[in-house]
Amino acid sequence: MPRRVKEEERIEMVIRGLLRQPENKRCINCNSSGPQYVCTTFWTFVCTSCSGVHREFTHRVKSVSMAKFNEEEITALQAGGNGVRIHSQDDVHHVLFE
Repeated sequence: MPRRVKEEERIEMVIRGLLRQPENKRCINCNSSGPQYVCTTFWTFVCTSCSGVHREFTHRVKSVSMAKFNEEEITALQAGGNGVRIHSQDDVHHVLFE
C-alpha cells in the first residue's frame, strides 16, 4: 500500500476519533448531533446548516468525509476542537449565532 494512502487513512482515523469525543459529538453553534464539517477558522466541528453560515462569514469550512486534511490541520484540530472553544469566554465564535 502506498505511503500516501496509509497517511490519509491515519488522518481519517484521527478525525473520526476526535468526532467520538463527547464535546465534538454536537455542533459547536446549534448543538445538533453529528457534525460533519470542520470550521478551520476556529478548529471546531459544525453541522451542515452552520457550515453554510460560517461560509457566509468567509470562514473556511471542510467536510470531514470529502476533504483531505494535512498534518498541520490535524495538529491544529487536536489542539482545538469544540471542548476548547466552549470554555473560551473571549472567543467571538460563541456569539456568532446568538
